Amino acid sequence: MIEYKKMKNIILVLLCISSISCQEKTVPEPDNLLSDEQMEEIIYDITILQAAHNISPDILNEKKIVSNEFIFKKYKIDSTIFFQNYKFYASKTKKFKQMHKKVIERIVAEKAALDSLKL
Repeated sequence: MIEYKKMKNIILVLLCISSISCQEKTVPEPDNLLSDEQMEEIIYDITILQAAHNISPDILNEKKIVSNEFIFKKYKIDSTIFFQNYKFYASKTKKFKQMHKKVIERIVAEKAALDSLKL
């Protein structure tokens, strides 16, 4: 339960920062626009990797996983594409909040499914 609360707090802090910093700015659509679904998947993976790092920092090191490199390789993007898309979606406050809400709901559902397996 503690891990879930930490994860939820991290997501909410990121969401608040993004919402506040990009409220009135018009950010142009990037040339390599990722779909809503792709961006949501990336946010999900980043959240899971951050949670893994927070819970057990050595586990990613043992597996030689560098979070940002893992994300970029998995989605065949680079840091420029990611950050342009992140800024673009963050400027669309309602859509961005909805994406984060879906990520949280997915994590909660997956945690509930895993908890139901425990006897």
